[in-house]
Amino acid sequence: EQVKVIAEDRTKENRGTALLTMGSQAGRLLSTGDVEAGEGAVNWLVETWHQAEGNHERLLVLEALGNAGHESVIPLVDLALADIDPTLRAAAAHALRRLPGVAIDARLATLLLSDPSAEVRVKVVSAYGSRPVDPALQAMQTAAVTDAHETVRSRLVGLLSSELDRYPQLAPSLRQ
Repeated sequence: EQVKVIAEDRTKENRGTALLTMGSQAGRLLSTGDVEAGEGAVNWLVETWHQAEGNHERLLVLEALGNAGHESVIPLVDLALADIDPTLRAAAAHALRRLPGVAIDARLATLLLSDPSAEVRVKVVSAYGSRPVDPALQAMQTAAVTDAHETVRSRLVGLLSSELDRYPQLAPSLRQ
């Protein structure tokens, strides 16, 4: 409750930290079975998104909802991914990192291969650091070789290299 008080006060210097903490607490509550309290925190964060005064605040809320790992982030991710601001799209992609499912994997793979912003594609690679890479191996291999941005390729090579024991077939694409 104290965290929420700080997170509600737009004048507080540590509001961002409080929002992120709120998302993490929501995730813990949900994972330990306190669904009512966890969903209450998530719903508060969603409402905070809708009342946000600009993209900086929306970024913080997306990060907090990503920490919660709750599917209620999906409609907000849809809105953010349609935005012209690549930083907001990157935060949206990263907010998907703890959500399970084939549809989420497909969405991340599509972003990795087609978003025009390297910032977004780097955040997709980061998201895969928190989830199974199996469903996106083909997209990652392709991007590791063809992405126009060196940072994206480098991060993908690092991530895929950490998976070589499980997927030795990755070795040829990592040599390129």
